[in-house]
Amino acid sequence: MDNGQTPTMETPADDGALWGAWMARAQQGDREAYQAVLVAITPYLRSIARRLLGQDQDVEDVAQEILIVVHDIRHTYEPGRPFKPWLSTIATHRCIDQLR
Repeated sequence: MDNGQTPTMETPADDGALWGAWMARAQQGDREAYQAVLVAITPYLRSIARRLLGQDQDVEDVAQEILIVVHDIRHTYEPGRPFKPWLSTIATHRCIDQLR
């Protein structure tokens, strides 16, 4: 990894810079980095969904839908730009769609 860390589940889940580095590596075909970023962002996505939806039964479904959207549009992330705002925007829009 660019910062000397390898993608592991032990890495703090709130490190947006690390997530961005992993996503940049994933965009270049690094499967290990892609797996790491997906695992790391999942609790963050659940917390956004829980905060916006407030319904525990919908949280897991929406988190999974957000992961699918992230997968589909991962090419739109611009390495070097903050990762968390990119991800938060995607998650927030998906939650708003769920509320409709």
